[in-house]
Amino acid sequence: MTLLEAVDSYLSRCFNENDKTEIQKLKDAGDEDELRRRMLPRISFGTSGLRGAVQPGFARMDDLTVYQASRGLAKYLLSTLGSDIARRRGVVVGHDHRHGSDSFASITERVFLHEGFTVYRFGRLVHTPLVPFSVRELGAAAGVMITASHNPKQDNGYKVYYENGCAIIPPHDHGISSEIDRCAREDPLEPLVAESTASAQLIFDKVYPEYQTRVDKLIGTVQGSLSVVYTPMHGVGLPYAHDLASRLGVQLLPVPEQAQPDPEFSTVKFPNPEEAGALDMALALADKEGISVVVANDPDADRFCFAERGKSGWRLFTGNEIGCLLAKELLPKDKSKAACLSSAVSSRALESMCKKEGIHWEETLTGFKWLGNRALDLKQQGFTVSFAYEEALGYMPGDSTDGPFVYDKDGVLTLGVFLRLASRLYANGKTVSDALTSFYDEYGSFGSQNSYFRVSDPKLLSQVMSTLRSPYKETMQLEESTRLRVTRVRDLTTGYDSATHDKMPQLPVSASSEMITFWLGSEVPGDLDWAVLTIRGSGTEPKLKYYIEARTTSTVEHATAIARQVEAGLCAWLADFRLERANL
Repeated sequence: MTLLEAVDSYLSRCFNENDKTEIQKLKDAGDEDELRRRMLPRISFGTSGLRGAVQPGFARMDDLTVYQASRGLAKYLLSTLGSDIARRRGVVVGHDHRHGSDSFASITERVFLHEGFTVYRFGRLVHTPLVPFSVRELGAAAGVMITASHNPKQDNGYKVYYENGCAIIPPHDHGISSEIDRCAREDPLEPLVAESTASAQLIFDKVYPEYQTRVDKLIGTVQGSLSVVYTPMHGVGLPYAHDLASRLGVQLLPVPEQAQPDPEFSTVKFPNPEEAGALDMALALADKEGISVVVANDPDADRFCFAERGKSGWRLFTGNEIGCLLAKELLPKDKSKAACLSSAVSSRALESMCKKEGIHWEETLTGFKWLGNRALDLKQQGFTVSFAYEEALGYMPGDSTDGPFVYDKDGVLTLGVFLRLASRLYANGKTVSDALTSFYDEYGSFGSQNSYFRVSDPKLLSQVMSTLRSPYKETMQLEESTRLRVTRVRDLTTGYDSATHDKMPQLPVSASSEMITFWLGSEVPGDLDWAVLTIRGSGTEPKLKYYIEARTTSTVEHATAIARQVEAGLCAWLADFRLERANL
């Protein structure tokens, strides 16, 4: 499709007059550059759904693209589950507070009502995990959550959960995408624009109490008294975090300036707890109030992080460190059929713990769509998944007997598990830092260094990755004349693994997503067991992410120092591209 054809197609189908006027003005002005950005290529149905900037255009999140996505999803469900079954079981629709969220949710509901589906809605802002929970609780055919999670303020998204309560994976994503493409060639249904959502069923008062019950059962009781500063990062998390803390007897002091939903995210540059400075206001409030623990959710409250004040100041725990602590906290008494999962870019410390404890461990591709679906597979095999995580602050706690009840990351549930852990530690005169030291003493010394380069041009990202694989790097020069050798390469884009018999990876391969992992070893005797470097393109942001971990026989500090040297080595590999590196 040419640019002019795309513009004319949009103008003939768009039912939002403001959006249509904006594109018409760009056409009249002859602004082909901006029109091309808005129109081509069409926004793709990728990481669990759609995500992009809220603007008129086929390449953006707007009323028309959400309408077309909803029609495509509806057609897919009707064809795969059967018309009567899909319509009867229905679809759960939730949304957050971002720009366009309410409108996009309303359009989604109206499309499914028009197609004869039962539609379940909450009637209020919800945190993302409540949608997959509700899909399983109600036996729905699918769920849609309108959110862009921790993306910048200009973005929004359309996240899809299948009937199993997990974010979609192949072949469903490809099937839905094909249906969306077919629907995009059709004119919108005229009656839909004015159709009422009054017949949708309100479910919040039914599913939220059950969610609370399941959360309380998993967490149990909390020892002692604990006070924490909390920030929902201008998102939807406060009422859910406050309810939880009140039931546990924990004093939760929210950051006033960040407590209420604000689509502008006015006090932070990026509404992501991982970003430098995101917790500054929370730390300042904790200092003022004499509180030693800060906890945070991202805007849709599916991620969690925390910081602790020690003798030398504040320590912001990494996603891997939090994952280690939570995995240890959730160790089941009966380990015979217990299992844990982590993504391919997360710490190998979980694998080390599981080996020592006699627990089944597996790695998956990055993203909770893979972790959640694999957890369900293991459940069907008789395993109980006590914990799954990925280093980007995403955690899926499981009940010791039943496993997870939300098959996605859940920042509120994770907050509860952490409050239980921290309360017990403080009641016994210990700190969270003490617990992490004990973990490393027991399972090994691991150090990590994760960050990203800002790469907005897909062609540049492809060139960078080609440099790493053509041919694959064989050595890396570190400081002090030390050189590491590459002992293994796994390329999940091209489908290559130097360590397997047939040179094929055991994890799924995707030509559309860039990801290479290098295993590194020292050329001279020392305390380095290994280092691992993974580089991948983000599926939701203009970033080239990298994840580095080292394990030594000495200390965590030395392992971390080696990881930082590997980071410098990576920068040397890519020096010719002059990439902008984030300062996390």
